[in-house]
Amino acid sequence: MVETAFVPDCAPPGSQGHLFDLPSSGPPRFQVIGHDGKTHAATHSLGLAVTAAEHLVAVEAVAWISATDGATARLDASGIASSTPDRPWIRTVAASLHRKDTNP
Repeated sequence: MVETAFVPDCAPPGSQGHLFDLPSSGPPRFQVIGHDGKTHAATHSLGLAVTAAEHLVAVEAVAWISATDGATARLDASGIASSTPDRPWIRTVAASLHRKDTNP
């Protein structure tokens, strides 16, 4: 399994910290952010967010996935990093990257 590297600050470019994390009654929402701070995708589907992030990594060399739970993951050619690597969705992204690395 691909290990998620811990980084103390994993904020994408142009992001601003949240003053309050409000509880959400719906499913989490994921935003895929490029190196320029532009949001390239916003979806409730983690699979779509990972696919969009992998495309950005191939084109721009780096991408961030930010979720409504306040966690953010940074993806690049070396793998995945986050300030909150214990979040289930971040572990799912790491496992997905591992499966793609091991399948021919």
